[in-house]
Amino acid sequence: MFTTFAAPPVALSNRKLRENVAAHRPELIPLFKLYHKAENSQQQPWEMESPVNAVKLSTFLHSKMLLSPELNRNSPCYIARRIIQLYIKLKYIATFPPNEIDEYGSLGDQEYDEVRMVRFLLHNGQPASDTEHIYRLASMLGISYHGDLWADVMKFVTCALPFAEHTESLLVRGSDDRSILDPTTKTNKYNTSTIPSVQASQAWISRASCTSSSISLDQFAVCEALRQELLLASLSINNDNIRDIFDRKMHHVRLRLANCLELRARFDDHEFQAIISPSGTDAELLATSCALARLEA
Repeated sequence: MFTTFAAPPVALSNRKLRENVAAHRPELIPLFKLYHKAENSQQQPWEMESPVNAVKLSTFLHSKMLLSPELNRNSPCYIARRIIQLYIKLKYIATFPPNEIDEYGSLGDQEYDEVRMVRFLLHNGQPASDTEHIYRLASMLGISYHGDLWADVMKFVTCALPFAEHTESLLVRGSDDRSILDPTTKTNKYNTSTIPSVQASQAWISRASCTSSSISLDQFAVCEALRQELLLASLSINNDNIRDIFDRKMHHVRLRLANCLELRARFDDHEFQAIISPSGTDAELLATSCALARLEA
C-alpha cells in the first residue's frame, strides 16, 4: 500500500501563484524565485488579472533583489536603490493600457502621483540628461538632494538607469517602432512579443527571423538574469567597472559566435572583428558601409 502525502500549504500557495503569474503576467516568472526569499509571503493574496496586483508583485520582487536588509539604509547605495526601485515600478506601469493606468491612478494619492510621474516619463522619455528624472523621483520618496551624500547617490542612480526596466521593455530598446509592444495586445507589428509564452495554449508566433520572432521562456530567463546581474553590479561599491563588465560579456558573445563559425583561431589572431547588431537590416547596412569605405579608400 502506498501512502500519499498532501503538499504543504506554502508549496500549494506558491504553485498556485506561479500558475496565476504564468497565465496573466508571464514577464514576472523569472523574478519569481525571489518570492521565496520573503517571510510569510504565502499570506499575501495575489490576483494577477488586476494591474494593481501586478505592480505590487513586481515591486515586491524587486525589493527582495535590491533592498537587502544587510545594507546601511543611510548609505548612498541604499538610497540609490530606493530611487531605482521606484523607477522600475513606474516604467512597468507605463507598459499597461491607458485604462489600466487610469484604474491604478484612481486608488489613492500615492498612486495618483505615480501615474502623474509615469505620464511625465512617457512624454519626456529622452531628456537632455536624466538629472530631472532623478530629482523628481527623489522628491516622490522624500529624499533630500541637498545633503553631502547626494553626489554619490546620483552616481549610483545614473549608472543603474540603463538596466532599470523590465526585460521585455529593454529588449526593444534601440529598435524602431516595428518592435514596440502594443500596451493592450502585448505584441508588436510582426504580431510577436518580447514577453515569453509560458503556456502552450498561448504560444506566440516564431519565424526564421530573430527580429520577427517571439522570445522563449528560457531565452527570456537568461536575459532577465543578465539584467539583474548588471543592475546589481551598477549599484555596487565597485560600479566604476560596469562598462568593463558589459564589454566582457559582449566579448564572450563574440567568442561564442567565432566558435560556432569555426573561426576562433582567426578571431584570436585579430584577422577579423565580430560586430554585433540587434537587427539584420543594420548588420547588412554596416557591412555595406564598410565595403564602400574600402572601395573609396
